[in-house]
Amino acid sequence: MKILLFVLLNLLGMATLIAQSKSTIKGQVSDSKGHILTGAIIQEASGYAYTVNQESGFTIKINRLPDTLIISYTGYLTQKIPVSKSTGYLKIVLEQSINGLHDVEVNTGYQQVPKERSTGAYDFIDNKTLNLQAGSNILQRLNGVASGVLVNPPITTTLTVRGISTISASKDVLIVVDNFIYEGDINNINPNDVQNITVLKDAAATSIWGARAGNGVIVITTKKGHLGQKLKIEASVNAIIVPKPDLYAQPTISSSDYIDVEQFLYRQGYFNGAITNSIRRHYPLTPAVQIFVDKANGLISAEDSAKQINALKAIDTRDEYNKYFIQPAQTQQYSLNIRGGRQDIAYNFGASLDKSINTYDAPSHKLNLHFTNTYKPFKNLSLQVGVYFTDSKTETGKPTYNSIAINGKKCPIFNLPIKTVMPCP
Repeated sequence: MKILLFVLLNLLGMATLIAQSKSTIKGQVSDSKGHILTGAIIQEASGYAYTVNQESGFTIKINRLPDTLIISYTGYLTQKIPVSKSTGYLKIVLEQSINGLHDVEVNTGYQQVPKERSTGAYDFIDNKTLNLQAGSNILQRLNGVASGVLVNPPITTTLTVRGISTISASKDVLIVVDNFIYEGDINNINPNDVQNITVLKDAAATSIWGARAGNGVIVITTKKGHLGQKLKIEASVNAIIVPKPDLYAQPTISSSDYIDVEQFLYRQGYFNGAITNSIRRHYPLTPAVQIFVDKANGLISAEDSAKQINALKAIDTRDEYNKYFIQPAQTQQYSLNIRGGRQDIAYNFGASLDKSINTYDAPSHKLNLHFTNTYKPFKNLSLQVGVYFTDSKTETGKPTYNSIAINGKKCPIFNLPIKTVMPCP
């Protein structure tokens, strides 16, 4: 009983000591105009945080003094206030951040509309968001960034907005570049020249652009020079490396089982028609069937046939194809943008060069040149001239893995001979 009483007295003494050690700090948080910032966060250096919920101010209890209070509020600069036992009533004034929230305007292609006045569904992608993904064209940059926009794989030249809206009519999305309908290939637009993109998704787009906007509208605004703007130069270099495709990811029949199946079918006469065509029309046979035919015609012995079949069972075409035919895809991007202006003229020049080589060793290159010039001779008169030049070239590479077939059927037991051709002296 005495021990229990002793423990209770100690706990009571510790609680009294803790209560006495806490200090009360009072104050208020407001902006430069005197408006109380309800919802401001006050955090101790130790990590405890409080929220200002009353317009009359705040009252907090701090375990230890001196300490430092960190006051923050969305759109305002964070302040650090040291406090001690002699600190009186705090009047904290937060200054508005210069880099605060900016108004977002929706570009419909005809006009700039503030987001609160926009009645349709849209997505706004600024230049910073667009550059979060690497890619040599706009579609690769948009994929996964704008909600409801799907780039159709593996064909990266088509896209849909909120799914397919028709069966027999055109499924193309309307592309608008600098307030004009773009009829060219969207892959030719240099993504480094784009300032922002607005995706219009619903019937409001149809009311602006007509029936062609039934599948959605992508409004692209390119970078431009402005009157009186100082010279600005932007340059970027990107390198994209895509690893080899995994040929072993998809389960396939083994070479040994494949040959056993062919041997069973051969004995049942399944290949009789193919054998006849190989004689008359010189159609090829699979390596195993050719060995069976040679053995039946007495061209090779049973022992040689068994050796050749065992050798074929050890072959997996994917091994040699992975070693000699495919490689990591590589893309190099070089971009330059120069823009500026005087009081009566503004200019913009953009250039980009893309060099790439795909998985099957097919090289390609694309050169984009973009020039715009705005001349304003009078107050209410503005003349704009723009030139866009694209030159692209693509060469063929090595055959794809799925193209290796005999009479339209894939065969896993090809022995791909790789020979080095020496140049003539």
